Amino acid sequence: MKTLLIPKQQQHSSLHSEFANKVVYVSGGSSGIGFATSLLFAQHGARVVFTARDFHPDWYTGAQAEMRINSDAKVIQSGGKAIFVKCNVSNYTEVREVIFGKIDRMFGRLDIAVNNAGIGGPFGNLVDLDSKYFHSVHDPLLNNAYGVLYQMKAQLDYWRSKKDNSTTKSIVNLTSYNGLRACAGCSMYSASKHAIIGFTQSVALEHVKATPEMPRIRVNAVAPGLIDTPLTRNQAKTLYEGIETWVGPLITETNPLWLKMKAEVEKELAGGVLGRPEEMAHVILYLSSEERASYVSGTVVSADNGDSAK
Repeated sequence: MKTLLIPKQQQHSSLHSEFANKVVYVSGGSSGIGFATSLLFAQHGARVVFTARDFHPDWYTGAQAEMRINSDAKVIQSGGKAIFVKCNVSNYTEVREVIFGKIDRMFGRLDIAVNNAGIGGPFGNLVDLDSKYFHSVHDPLLNNAYGVLYQMKAQLDYWRSKKDNSTTKSIVNLTSYNGLRACAGCSMYSASKHAIIGFTQSVALEHVKATPEMPRIRVNAVAPGLIDTPLTRNQAKTLYEGIETWVGPLITETNPLWLKMKAEVEKELAGGVLGRPEEMAHVILYLSSEERASYVSGTVVSADNGDSAK
């Protein structure tokens, strides 16, 4: 019996074929959900430009993340590639330079945008919070709400500048299950994530149809529950020690303090377990797929293992 030899370019799934050579932007890509998303797109053959601030020397750097992705066996097999660009998404000038400068010079187009970068905290009732957090590196409204606003504005302007409405584009914004409900003790964070949902659904309606100047753009959001990421671990430390905010050396998965905090946190969850970044990445990949999610726009997908249903 003859063995059917399939050409290498046909050996991959249709999902791989769809994302092969697509140009994908991911912010906050050096760790957590952003890293998992960048890796997954690259494994499916995409050209991924991911950003990060590299704000603490003990955290994973963008250069380290780029090396980890590009040395991954599945990425090598698929022909995908990841490129790190340093960027602070709360700085509109830097965001526009990534989109109009770096991405346009390298690829001349942008197909998919994942606006993931964000921060947590500060924690505490609003009446007790120090105003020093307003408009600072620790302000979630500036980093999360305005960060998504700046990124979407740059992406929309870029697509309009191309005057090409032949293909549908996709934006996926990362909000939170705390953007779907009240969160006593983290009002600034909750407000920032509520704002992202408002931006997502409003912009989805604005671009639900192609126009002579603009392509059709599907805009969706993912609302993760508690996910085991470096940011979550460091946030847990602030709550565990009763401080408003803390940015210090990275707390690893095996850190004894984290293991103790994790056990306490998981007792409060509906399913009793934290989510994994890879699980969120697959939701993002689905929403970005024109083959599988072409009729999905203006939607917020809860990915919290039932916690928002409690």
